[in-house]
Amino acid sequence: MASEGLHAPQDHGAILCVPPLDAAEQLLTANHRLFRSADVRILDQPLPVFREQARQGALRLADEFARACGFSGPLTGSGLLIMTGHQPELFHPGVWLKNFAVHQLARRLGGVGCNLLVDNDIVVSPAIKVPVRLSGRPVALPVLFDRPRLPIPWEEWKVVEEERFASLPKTVAEITSDWPFRPVLGDFWVLLGHGPLLGERFAAGRHRLEERWGCRNWELPLGRLCDQAAFQQFFLHIVLNLPHFWEAYNQALTEYRRRRRLKSIRHPIPNLDRQGDWLEAPFWIWSGAQPQRQRLYVLRQGDAIRLGIGTQTVATLSASQAGKWDQCPVWKDLAERGWKVRSRALTTTLFVRLCLADLFIHGIGGAIYDEITDGIMRRFFGLEPPGFFTVTGTLRLPFAACRDSRSQDASVAELRQRLRDLRYKPERWLGNDFRQEVRQLVEIKRRLVAEQPADPDARRRRWRTLQTITEELSDFLGGEIEQVKGQLRQTEEASQELAVLCSREYAFCLHPEAELRSWLTAPL
Repeated sequence: MASEGLHAPQDHGAILCVPPLDAAEQLLTANHRLFRSADVRILDQPLPVFREQARQGALRLADEFARACGFSGPLTGSGLLIMTGHQPELFHPGVWLKNFAVHQLARRLGGVGCNLLVDNDIVVSPAIKVPVRLSGRPVALPVLFDRPRLPIPWEEWKVVEEERFASLPKTVAEITSDWPFRPVLGDFWVLLGHGPLLGERFAAGRHRLEERWGCRNWELPLGRLCDQAAFQQFFLHIVLNLPHFWEAYNQALTEYRRRRRLKSIRHPIPNLDRQGDWLEAPFWIWSGAQPQRQRLYVLRQGDAIRLGIGTQTVATLSASQAGKWDQCPVWKDLAERGWKVRSRALTTTLFVRLCLADLFIHGIGGAIYDEITDGIMRRFFGLEPPGFFTVTGTLRLPFAACRDSRSQDASVAELRQRLRDLRYKPERWLGNDFRQEVRQLVEIKRRLVAEQPADPDARRRRWRTLQTITEELSDFLGGEIEQVKGQLRQTEEASQELAVLCSREYAFCLHPEAELRSWLTAPL
């Protein structure tokens, strides 16, 4: 599904949904037809059989997680599974909107919704950015809620400074005491879970807010999903066919760059690497003792398949045993030694869209990345990709200045264009200046503009003369040019301040509950 032209809406309260949710039945029918007719096998199982087993296993995991967290889970529905996913971070409301779209679709179609907690991504910083004024200017101030450390995955990040963590609502309340509204942060913090993992705490609090507002979905941590039998089979299927997958992955990236006219071979993500006979596989690997993510490499030597970090072997499995995954001891061996294997971004959505979901909802970033996933699916599985939805929106903090912040951007653009015209087309702004000198210069410039000399030297002389005349005409507008420069500086400063104050990226928990709830729960 092409994602060209997808842009986050700029207007406060605006929503992007592509295609419209009214197309759900049509898209669902097409996806089901695709899955039923697909000539695809995962190891030795036809795709429809594999999908059913994978879905049952995933929903069991989601139910176990819900019981452990005290969630009620979604209302009972049919076998339809509507999914979305994101890191368990304090994201902005436009990201959260996907969860409510999943709930609405599940209710409309009689299925169940599920949010995938992408906890194999890393925690960049244990802080929330809050717009405050320092020295009279707004800045996005990072407020820490835990001790900083090296970036590690969410599923490994345990809260170590409980006192600092618990005091975040009070800290934020103090620095936002002059706000004309009360953030939902304090109420949200009360709903957090009490387990050690940061991501699961955030997920629990968000989920309980959703339940309070009538949104009922499953929650499924990706780390637990990757330890499930179906994912292990999917992993082994790729490893057994890695040369073909490696080529399909890199070809899909090359085609994406060609289509988008991207020159960097590292954008949007690097190709899968090769180190001698070792091929990079699209998975992360790390251990509990060293939880920094590492890229997984694979070396095939006859029946032996080595898994490694770079060229350092971590585990070895038998290709003949891997074909019968339940006889393959590699997972038990890795787990006993504290190693974890997790999917990377494209592999995650490849597995979820192909093997679990009937319909999937992306944000804009995911939709763009999944152009590459679609290419991989076509090349490796020989399958036309299932369709998905793209949903996002823009909800700015309810400061009065943010209700029409785009007009400030328009003023900046208008003043920049005016300054350019004053410098390079001053004759348009001289009005009724009938001085002989001005009239003569304007007439000479008009004639030169109309000329098209063939001789290169004549063209250069014409260009230098035009430049000199334009500068002389601009001198007559010197006072106005300086005035516009001053207006532009002031307007740019005001626009930069508004950009900080009115960013759409602030965490959902900084918004007031009433407006947030009304916007998220409105029919799409």
